[in-house]
Order: sequence, then structure tokens, then C-alpha cells
Amino acid sequence: MAETPASTLAIEPTATTRALPARVSWWGTLASDPGSRVALGFLALLGLAALFAPWLTTYGPAQVLDPVGLQSLPPSASHWFGTDPVSRDVFSRMLHGARVSLRIAVLAAALSATVGLAWGTIAALSRPLIDQVMMRTVDALLSIPRLLLVLTIIALWPQVTPTALAVVLGGTGWFGISRLARTEALAIRQREFTAAATALGVSTPVLLLRHILPHAVGPVLVASTIAVGQVVVMEAGLYFLGVVPDVPASWGSIIQDGRNAPLTWWWLTLFPGVFLVAVSLSVNTIAGRLRSAINPRQLHGR
Repeated sequence: MAETPASTLAIEPTATTRALPARVSWWGTLASDPGSRVALGFLALLGLAALFAPWLTTYGPAQVLDPVGLQSLPPSASHWFGTDPVSRDVFSRMLHGARVSLRIAVLAAALSATVGLAWGTIAALSRPLIDQVMMRTVDALLSIPRLLLVLTIIALWPQVTPTALAVVLGGTGWFGISRLARTEALAIRQREFTAAATALGVSTPVLLLRHILPHAVGPVLVASTIAVGQVVVMEAGLYFLGVVPDVPASWGSIIQDGRNAPLTWWWLTLFPGVFLVAVSLSVNTIAGRLRSAINPRQLHGR
């Protein structure tokens, strides 16, 4: 019997690794669910509206129209979402605020996913002592309330721009993701194809990139999707509290404009509040369906 080349054996685990995502269609699972289609449609429309906000609005987000005659007007045909106490158009501020919120949320979630995935998988493949040190560091960071940590960093930051705020929120949101990535990496490390690759002398970097990361990225994607909604709400809260310098428009600052008379100026809290809830529900709906795609047993309640 002819001896099977070692290179052929080394390819087999990779073929198995690549076959799994094809069997579990994430996009097919999202497209088959009406709630996920609605959530994706809403986020797509919001993203397009935010992207083309300068062309969809008549007024600038910080443009003062008429401090005497156009202040605190309710929604009308001229101003769909009304005006604020200094006569700025709320519809324009909402769309431009979406640009700020979505950019910060996407950047922060991407940073959290990248750092968390790298930290967790490296810890899982390292020696026990290094693994323990890395994960005890994560435990220590998790013991600090995230909001307190964010406020402390912001207080020490010279100038908090939207990009800097995304870095702060992303840099404080990867702790839980790293633990999830480590758990997945340890489980995958015990699989047959991973053990076979190790026995064939595959180096640790190759093992990480070709065998472990393709499997561990699924649960991390779910956690990162949920993080988008969390970051949008936290970012709005920080702008509402005024702990970060205001931008031309943000959903949190719009709510802050109406805090003195929430019943009289109801549109200043209603519209940004509804959009915050809608974004959070949408990303959580998508995350739930992604979780079902990764683990089909959850979909059938088994």
C-alpha cells in the first residue's frame, strides 16, 4: 500500500474546517426570519440616511434658524421632527447624530472584537502560566464597572473626539469577548482535526490562523453585534451627561436639550429615544439569529 503523503494529511483538517461554515448559512438564517429582515432593513436605511445626511437635510445640524420665531416648535411640514430651544432643526440633527453614533459603535465593536479575539485565542494556545496571567488580568478588569472605567479614561484624555471615544469604548469592551474566544479556542483545540494538525508539526501561528480562528470567530461575531447596540446607548448617555465635548449633533445631546421640559418639548426626547430603542432591538434580533445559525440546536430548542 502506498504511503499517504504528509501534506495530504495536513490538508484534511483544513477541508473540515472550511466545510462547517458552508453547512451553517448565517445569511440564509437571517434572510429566512421576518424579524431579522426588518432589523436589517431598518439598520440599512438608517445607515444610508446617515451617510447621505448632508444631501437629505435642508439645514445644518448646528445651524440656528431664528432664535425668536422658530424656537421649540413641534413637528410640522416645515420641520418634520420640530425644532429645539435654540431653533435648530431636529430632523437634521437626528440624521447627523446617526452618523456620529453609528461610526462610534462600528469602530468600537470592531476594536473590541479584534482585541478580544486575539487575547483569548493567544491565551488558549499559550503555556498554562501565561494563560493564567492573561485571564486573571481580564478578571481584574471585569471587576471594574465599565462606566466607571470609561469616565476615568475620559477624564484623563486631553481631547475626546468621536474617534477617541470609539477607542475608549472599544478598549473597555473586549474583556468578556476575550473569555468567550478563549473558551471556544480551548474547545476547538481538543477537536480531532486540530490534534491531527498538531501531531503533524503544524506551527502555532498556522494552527491559530487556519484551524482555530475560523471556528472561534462565530461566537465573537454574535457578541460584537450585541456590543454595537450597547455602544450606541452608552455613547448617547455620555453625550447626554455632558462628560464628553459635544459634537455638532448627537442623539444624547438632543435628549439633553429637552430635559428641562420633557412633556412640553416631547419631540426632543421621543424621536432620539425611539431610534435608540429601535437600534438596540435590531442588533439584538440579528445577534439572536446569528447565535441560532452558529448553534442550530438553540433554534429548535434542543
